This record gives sequence, structure tokens and C-alpha cells, in this order.
Amino acid sequence: MIVLLHALMAVSSQAAVPVRVSRANRHDVPAMPYIAQNACTFECCQYGPWRATGASTALASAAPGAKPVFIVKAGDPVVARRGIVITSKPGVTRVVQAVTLGYRDGDETPQLALKPGDALITLYPMGEAYDRFWYGGEFYDDQIDMPEGSFGDPPFSGVLKLESRPIFVWWVEVSNAQGVVGWIANPRAFDGMDGCA
Repeated sequence: MIVLLHALMAVSSQAAVPVRVSRANRHDVPAMPYIAQNACTFECCQYGPWRATGASTALASAAPGAKPVFIVKAGDPVVARRGIVITSKPGVTRVVQAVTLGYRDGDETPQLALKPGDALITLYPMGEAYDRFWYGGEFYDDQIDMPEGSFGDPPFSGVLKLESRPIFVWWVEVSNAQGVVGWIANPRAFDGMDGCA
């Protein structure tokens, strides 16, 4: 479940960052920081038993500068308990041709009939070119991420224009073999995190 928190929680030291969305839906930007609970940033992401393939530092809270609580070394087992994505600045993807896209949780068909100039406020990637984004006061998902160097024709090529990407951190709460709990920012050096591997 995605939860939008107006309280700054562990990132209270971060100031809200204005986003330029010019023209359409200028004031339609969710409060920052945006915090997505139980979120992942790539396809087939999974929580549960992981094994480190490199070193990582687990912190006392999901905040830059938090106190280190333990070091994970290559070969160490951990249990990834949950994850959150904290977006400090959203991105903007602009509609350049009329298009229908955008799925809410449970939708089977796209819900948004968009016109040139509309701005999709991107919050974080979900994998396979999907982004979680905000439009008209609601959250949607769709394949609107157009990564550099994409193969073939990216979804909505020529229909959307990427103006900026969101700035975010994916934090994962892990426990080590001794039961100590900590948070790792943007973990990459683990086996077991990718269910498609």
C-alpha cells in the first residue's frame, strides 16, 4: 500500500523542493518528501532471505547520516524485512501527443485521457519501464519511463517527453544473523533480492 505522509518522519532535515511543471496542472504536485511504504524500484524485487555479495553499512534509521549499527560483509546472510522509497524531488514527463494511459491499483484498462502539455509527476521507478506517477490528485502506474539507450521502441515513444527524473532513495530494513535491525540505502550487492534471477 502506498502511503503519502505529510510528516517528514526520518527525513525531516530535507526541505521541500519546488518542482517546475509549467503550464498544465502547475499546482498538482504531491507533498515532498513522498514516502512509499513496502515499495520496490525494480521488476521482480522481493524481500526475505538475502546473501551479501559485497559490503554494505546498515544504519539505525532510513535517513542519510544516521548512526551505523552493523556492517554486512560479502557472504553474510540477512533478512530483508521491508522497503520504503523516499522521493525528495519528483520528476516530470510531459505529454506531447494525445494518449490514454495510467493504471490505478486493480485497474484493467488505462484511466487517463491526456492531452499535449499535460505533466505526469513521476515519483519512482518500478521496473520494466514502469513509473509510479501522480496526476490530477491520484497515483497511477504505467510504462512511461524511457531509459537512455532503450532497445527497440520504448513505450509511448514520441508521445511523451522526459523533462526530469525523480530524486529518491530506496531504503531496505534488514536484520542480521544476530537479530540486529538496520536500514540499507539503495542495496545492490545481494543475492536473493531479484526473484527473476
